Amino acid sequence: RYVHEETVRLSAHDRGLRFGDGIFETCIVAQGQVFDAPAHEARLARGLKTYGLPVIPDSLGRIGAALAARNGVACGLFRLIVT
Repeated sequence: RYVHEETVRLSAHDRGLRFGDGIFETCIVAQGQVFDAPAHEARLARGLKTYGLPVIPDSLGRIGAALAARNGVACGLFRLIVT
């Protein structure tokens, strides 16, 4: 489940907030596509596995393209954070 920025509710007890525990990927979107999406996805999967978290079922390429389309932009950055 993906949470949009405007609906985020994060507990003060979240380890990502308290201790910086978590995984993140910052991706470049150019012409509506995530640059080097396979490398981002592989790195994210390794990090999630290290923390014993399930792999995200959607690809960063699809997430980035959807965000670009939703916001009407062709180029930009997005960061996926898992805590």
